Amino acid sequence: MITQLQGYEARLIQEVWGELCIECDCRARPNIQFYQLKNEQVAVLNCPKCDFTIVVVEVDKLNSSALKNDLENHSDALIATHSSLKI
Repeated sequence: MITQLQGYEARLIQEVWGELCIECDCRARPNIQFYQLKNEQVAVLNCPKCDFTIVVVEVDKLNSSALKNDLENHSDALIATHSSLKI
C-alpha cells in the first residue's frame, strides 16, 4: 500500500507539478497532502518556498453545466486533467 502511494505521489508530481514550481522556479519537491471528501480523493501540492498551491480533485462530469458556471465565476481557475490511479 505504501509503495502504491509513493508511486501515485511520484506520478502526481511528474504529471501535474513538473520539475519546478511555475510561480518561483523552485526545484524542491512540493509538499503533498491527501484528503478524502465524500467519495472523492483530493490532493494538495504546494511549493515549500513560495506556497504556490495546486489542488487536484476527481471530477466526474467535465462537461456539466454546473462546472461550466463555476469556471465562468472564477476566471483565475485552471482545469487540467491527468491520468489517475485509484488507491
